[in-house]
Amino acid sequence: MKKINNLIFIVSIFLTLNSAFSTFGAVRWSVDFENGFTASDGTAVINLGNLSNPFDSNQQVYLLYDSSKASNVLRVKRNWQGSNARLHYQDLAASVFGESGKVTLDFKIPAELDPNFNNICFVNPSELTGESATLQNHWWIGLGGASETPNKNLVAIRSGCYWPIVDAGNYTKTTYNYMQQIPVFESGWHSYEFIWYRTEDNDPERDRADIMVKIDGEVALAMHNAYWTWPGSTKVAIGCEYMGSPLAPTRQAGYADNAENPVLIDNVKVWDYTPLICGQPGVMEYMDADINNDCYIGLSDMKVLAENWLKCTDPENTECDEYWR
Repeated sequence: MKKINNLIFIVSIFLTLNSAFSTFGAVRWSVDFENGFTASDGTAVINLGNLSNPFDSNQQVYLLYDSSKASNVLRVKRNWQGSNARLHYQDLAASVFGESGKVTLDFKIPAELDPNFNNICFVNPSELTGESATLQNHWWIGLGGASETPNKNLVAIRSGCYWPIVDAGNYTKTTYNYMQQIPVFESGWHSYEFIWYRTEDNDPERDRADIMVKIDGEVALAMHNAYWTWPGSTKVAIGCEYMGSPLAPTRQAGYADNAENPVLIDNVKVWDYTPLICGQPGVMEYMDADINNDCYIGLSDMKVLAENWLKCTDPENTECDEYWR
């Protein structure tokens, strides 16, 4: 009996590990800030920061040690008195932000965060600079501030691009924002997971993709066939856009966002992603035994099967042709 229990335990551990590996796959790219701004791949480029001294707190972009997490984390304070404060990585492999993938990261909401904070962008892959005026071939994931509903914040995803209008000789902008209300974030560290899976290849116009956001393991936003941008970005900005500043009444010159306690970021990873089961992005089909199409195989499916046992609709079988009348 002891041997059987041991075998069951070993099989359980194997299935758990196998499931975890299958869900996340291999890591394509990562940065955890334990080695300064150095990431697993790519060249770091910083605006309003100091690459040679990552802990230079006189800068707009720098690292600090967070004792609650026991690790170095990224702080970005965007200031309208200067150019966009951001940490950028370039020379990435095109496969990092390809047809499908998963981004995971940790973010910290400060206790002093203004409940009317502006949009927060965690990750912004873009073939250009990542600045708002040049968001070509880009998407970004993050959080929105207060919604119209009391005690609600927003999960925010933006997919936008420019493409040429031949007659005018310039570019036109098309941006799609996907948002979902969620409870206001409590202060402290949270986990963020974003999955995208391209369902239609319409390059050079607009792709479509299944997208999903999970916060602290719970689905916060999910969309099928959302408008998307074509893949293959070799650049990414981390911690761009506001990072917790209050909503600006206007964006005139000289306006400072006063984000003294912005949202912090840590442990940014991009993973391979292969859909496995019904209900995941990229898998809209039901499993063979999912008779009632609820994405689960269980007693409810067996009930349907039992109620219809030995019924048939074969027109060649005269014993069951009553179902064809």
